[in-house]
Amino acid sequence: MYIHRPISLLLLLYCCLCTGIAARAQDARQFLQAGWQALIQDNDTTALRYFDTAYTLYTKQGQEAGQAEALLYMGFASYGSSKSNGLKYAHKALDHYQQLRSSAPEIAALGTGRARTLLATIKARSGQHQEALALCYDALGTYDYTQDTTGTQGIIFHLLGNIFSHLGKTDSADYYYNLALKERQERKDLVYLPGSLIKAGDIAQRAGHVQKSFDYYHEALNYAQQLHNRQAEVSGRIALAKWWQAAGKYDSAYQYVQDAISIARQLSDLQFSIAALGTQKDLLMQEGRYRDAIAVMTRIDSIQQVGADWEKEQLAQNLEVQYDIEAHQHALIQEKKASQSARQLNYILIGAIVCSGVLMFIIFRYQRKNQQQQKALFSLQQQNHELQLRQQAQEQALLQNEIDFKESQLSAMALQISMRNELINELKDTVAQEPRLSSQHIDKLLHKGITQDQEWEEFNMTFESVNKNFQQKLKEKYPEISQNELKICTLIKMNLSIKEMANILNISPDSVKMARYRLRKKLGLKTEDNLAGFIQSL
Repeated sequence: MYIHRPISLLLLLYCCLCTGIAARAQDARQFLQAGWQALIQDNDTTALRYFDTAYTLYTKQGQEAGQAEALLYMGFASYGSSKSNGLKYAHKALDHYQQLRSSAPEIAALGTGRARTLLATIKARSGQHQEALALCYDALGTYDYTQDTTGTQGIIFHLLGNIFSHLGKTDSADYYYNLALKERQERKDLVYLPGSLIKAGDIAQRAGHVQKSFDYYHEALNYAQQLHNRQAEVSGRIALAKWWQAAGKYDSAYQYVQDAISIARQLSDLQFSIAALGTQKDLLMQEGRYRDAIAVMTRIDSIQQVGADWEKEQLAQNLEVQYDIEAHQHALIQEKKASQSARQLNYILIGAIVCSGVLMFIIFRYQRKNQQQQKALFSLQQQNHELQLRQQAQEQALLQNEIDFKESQLSAMALQISMRNELINELKDTVAQEPRLSSQHIDKLLHKGITQDQEWEEFNMTFESVNKNFQQKLKEKYPEISQNELKICTLIKMNLSIKEMANILNISPDSVKMARYRLRKKLGLKTEDNLAGFIQSL
């Protein structure tokens, strides 16, 4: 009985601890969900308080992943009223996710991508489109989104479309809008799908596919109605009103725009009312009803004034909440430091209970012996690993020495060919200036010496041994490339100048430049692409 009581006590303590942790984790998750619902309903202040509560619970539990997620959501709720606070929380979330790379790589990779997407969104709204573009590409390269359920990849594609649209690159914008639509259709991401369908309708309308654009707009409106997404429903009705306006059917256009205005009145985001009224104003102007159009413009001005006052009030509330959150987080850090001594005392008490029984003593002895065996085994494994590392280092050193020798040999051969061609060209010029000599005969012999391929073949074999079948791979990738263009690629790979290449190939520098120009076209490079950098990367 004495032996079993400590074990029972330990099991009871462990169960209570696990139950308490699980309950707190569930509470934190519920606060995150409640905050997200508040954020969807445009109540940023309430959402921030929910997310801060979740962050506090996760911090007390020591759950790094939960803290990172809560900080990310706080960034979502903050950047609308304060871009600086949004950036601050996004960077904090990114730091937390990066600390999880060793313990939870999947969570870290996805979280890093989502944090960079938030940063890109804030940068794009601030007009920093190039920085936003780089962050989007980083986010795409961070994680394999094939198993993602958050819809992050579709958000990135849609954001890239918006960025390129602001930059005036319509083709690139349409490309990413189509990718976002495909991604959201495949994953049945119905929350964001209406927005992508409206963009697809705009693309189709610009291309002259009138019926196809109508189908896209109508499908977007149907999804919005099914999901009771009133913001998307307003956007869909505005798109259909503009479509009927372009078709000259003003009655249908007025019907859709009136419905959009009616729904927009129920939304807290006044931009939807402004957009719907703006569409109505355009319709009135097109029909020549200028007095009615002026009345609508007056309504828009009043709404904008109300919106500005409301945004100021929201900003003040959010800043107040931000101050409370900062103070709360500071107090949380102090509390965490103060609780460390109490936690250490708890560990000591638990250790005393563990060591109190005879059975615990036997288990301790057994574990100690087992640890010694594991330590000895680990020492042997470590020695074996160190031996393997030394062997690998020796092999790498030998391989590097061989490569260095071949590279020096290759440079010497290139220099030799270049010097020989320079000498022969100089001799040709001298012979041309001496009419008494049989210049035609001597020129023929010299030209024969220049065009001999034996030295080039030796040079080429040495080059290929260093660069792992560079020419063969290049020819497989670009079958239309000629032998002379392969030579040009080889000399570019060696970082030779145009003059050095001209000497080796026995052609003029202008001919080398023309050959490089043709090579760029054959490799499909754009004007801004660097030919040498491209060749070096192969």
